[in-house]
Amino acid sequence: MVFNSEHAVSMIQTKKSIFLAGSMDLSKKVSWRKKVTLGVNGYDLFDPTINNHDFLSKDEMDSHVNWELDAMSKSTLVLFNFLGGSFSPISLLELGLNCKSKKALVVCERGFYKYNYVQTLCVKYNIPFFETLTDVINNLNK
Repeated sequence: MVFNSEHAVSMIQTKKSIFLAGSMDLSKKVSWRKKVTLGVNGYDLFDPTINNHDFLSKDEMDSHVNWELDAMSKSTLVLFNFLGGSFSPISLLELGLNCKSKKALVVCERGFYKYNYVQTLCVKYNIPFFETLTDVINNLNK
């Protein structure tokens, strides 16, 4: 099942779950989050995507950010995907919050502007690192 910020995290019961963190790709026909949703078996997913993110009121933004933090905390894994050519400062912050959690998995395309930084964090904190979404999906389905 896919949960979004319309679902109260405290009410969600799941054994294996993945929070989908990373670059936003709202302009693409099929988002990377949709590819994970369709490709991964045996996991519930927390999808923080919200199309009107930039137009939320302060109260709505507070609620959404707290939902994201609670969902990351509740999830079994946190999958970060850094797309080449994107800027993802919030995702970098979230990766920093999760470096020591032992829950992070990272996909980082070589074109991502902080590729070397992300790769160094992954080595330092022993975070599984993948260069393609297909590779991490295959790994999750083992």
